[in-house]
Amino acid sequence: MVTTTNGVPPEHNGELRRGDYRRTAELFTSLPPHAIEAEISALGCALISDEAAGQLGDLLTADDYSKPVHGAIHDAIVAIHRATGAIDIVLLQQYLIDHGTLDGVGGQQYLIELASAVPTARHMREHATLVKRAAANRRLIELGGDIIQRAYDAPDKVAETIEGMRERLAGLGRAARSDINVMTLTDGYVDPASRVDKPLLSGLSCFDDAVEPQRGRVYYFVAPPKMGKSALLQFVLLGTLRKNPDACALYCMGEMTIRTLQERALMMLSGLTLRVLQRPDEQLSPLQAEAKQAGIELLGALGGRLHVLPGPFGCADIDAAIEQTGATIVACDYLQKVRARRDTDTRRDQVDEISRRLPEIAIERDAVLYVISSMSKAAADGAASMASAFKETSAPGYDGDAGYLASLPDDLAEDFAAGRDLPDSHPIRWRCLGDRNNNARSINTVFDRHTLRFFSLDRRSDTNG
Repeated sequence: MVTTTNGVPPEHNGELRRGDYRRTAELFTSLPPHAIEAEISALGCALISDEAAGQLGDLLTADDYSKPVHGAIHDAIVAIHRATGAIDIVLLQQYLIDHGTLDGVGGQQYLIELASAVPTARHMREHATLVKRAAANRRLIELGGDIIQRAYDAPDKVAETIEGMRERLAGLGRAARSDINVMTLTDGYVDPASRVDKPLLSGLSCFDDAVEPQRGRVYYFVAPPKMGKSALLQFVLLGTLRKNPDACALYCMGEMTIRTLQERALMMLSGLTLRVLQRPDEQLSPLQAEAKQAGIELLGALGGRLHVLPGPFGCADIDAAIEQTGATIVACDYLQKVRARRDTDTRRDQVDEISRRLPEIAIERDAVLYVISSMSKAAADGAASMASAFKETSAPGYDGDAGYLASLPDDLAEDFAAGRDLPDSHPIRWRCLGDRNNNARSINTVFDRHTLRFFSLDRRSDTNG
């Protein structure tokens, strides 16, 4: 290439080429990489879990946060946990007050918002990884800026600049590689026997004894419309949350509105009918007022751990919702409302595909999965298999761990088939159609239609309700 004596091509002699650097200049005026939501989520996890708080200092440093207030809160949480082995909002607030920094980090209200930012601490490491990645990119940008500044300030020290920056870049590389989650075979080991011996019980003894709900398994409940199948699983979910304070539930709601679900939950928790609950407080008896207030308080305590996925939804939506919420108990209401991936298949093929995918989700997400399936009233009589009980198909694939078919005593079955009203309280037998674990036991319940509560025939052994 022909050049002038100063090394610049003739066509550019007397004028440096600046166009190549415009993009770089624009980048330096852009907002640096950040992951604010992940920062909030990581701190939220630490505030609701002592275990997560103990991991926080190992996963992140205060400098990893793009917001300085988050770095200050991080240091406070780490210091408190190292000193006491515990963490909560009260301890954190007092620590910040003692150090004169509470107002500087946003006050008590911001601490409350952090603690309520996530429903579970299950994804602490994933949130921290996002924060760490954004911090690494900011440090790369800082390093790039220092290289540019050094090139201008010390143009005669190219070798020294390259060597110094190479060391810093290597340090960033080592820090980035440390984010890889390398484990040993014994990390997080759990004796398989301890898992089998601890089903997620609901407090409804006849249900718990027959089903023995285990994570990674799918249980089908089949009944005609208006039989109470949705009420049963709603009652079971609420009971499971009451008996398992660390559990989180997901209700996949195909048709019901959230308002209806809230009303039903309050009826179950208070033991009052909807008509009574709708009365003004001054018209309630003292016992009714007390029961209503207790139900409202229970609903407030449990509602934050009961997530709702409104329809329409498919298997992928259910899977994503479980991952997002960390739910360990999931109810799908109901199978016929789950969308298949391919609209061109027959409904029979679609149900086949869905019923094969649901057990995979239960295993992958380590969750108990209850699935409701509707059927026609005619199919209720003498159904010999789960397949013949499903609506809209004669032989869909059935791939659950156990299935239960609702049935009434003969006299009530005749009334139900004829469309006549059933008694306010009556028995429902959920006949086991098959159990892969050779535990084919039916569930014998009593259903209170006015409060939507279920009881075992032997009510003395129930602890839910």
